[in-house]
Amino acid sequence: MKKTLLFLGLVLLVFACAENKEIEKTKIKVNDLFVQQVNLRVEQIHSWLNAMPGSGTKFNISGKVSILPSTKYDFETLELKNILVEQNGQQIYLINPTVEVLNKTESEKQIAFSTIKGLGITPGLNTDKDVAIKLLFFDGSDEFAYEVDNVKIEKIY
Repeated sequence: MKKTLLFLGLVLLVFACAENKEIEKTKIKVNDLFVQQVNLRVEQIHSWLNAMPGSGTKFNISGKVSILPSTKYDFETLELKNILVEQNGQQIYLINPTVEVLNKTESEKQIAFSTIKGLGITPGLNTDKDVAIKLLFFDGSDEFAYEVDNVKIEKIY
């Protein structure tokens, strides 16, 4: 009887250790995660291909976000400077967007951005796959990023 209990205890101990090893393998490291550097609310972000007859096919992006204050950056001077478009971890476009401040209060700054006329299609862009959009901000002394993944590329014919 003692041998059976001892054997069962050993079996349980082995399974418990094996389960702990599996859990350790699936843990996510904090360093592997992208931490948003700008406190903002995304209201809309669109990317599309303009393939209307009479105009060459162009890639476009537009959006509207509300920037919120933070102790990490100077809210008054923080501006959207560039937009990085990536696909499969590769840079496709680095855009200097047209930006308009729509509304500004002490608690939020609402901006709209776009490419206006669009950009030529680069060979690295797969128009059937989503893109990641990284909004790059600058407050006069430091750069900050906000990433939006899985942005679908719409097609307009």
